[in-house]
Amino acid sequence: MLRPSGTSLIAGIDPQSVASTPYAKPEYGFHVRAGDVLTALHRDAGFQTIEMVPYDEVTVRPDGTPWARRYSFVSAKP
Repeated sequence: MLRPSGTSLIAGIDPQSVASTPYAKPEYGFHVRAGDVLTALHRDAGFQTIEMVPYDEVTVRPDGTPWARRYSFVSAKP
């Protein structure tokens, strides 16, 4: 719930970034959404001003292999 002039800020990881990750499952409380889906959900909820900023990083998995991940940061105002 937001105040009438509140801002929604949601960060999401791209589904392709977590396809091989065992923890990103709804039964564990994770709901993975791409940036365009998060934007559409905000628009459907009635937000008027929506901005999506992508963010890419490369980190290292526990086994030492590189892991490219893509995130989306979505801010929205009524």
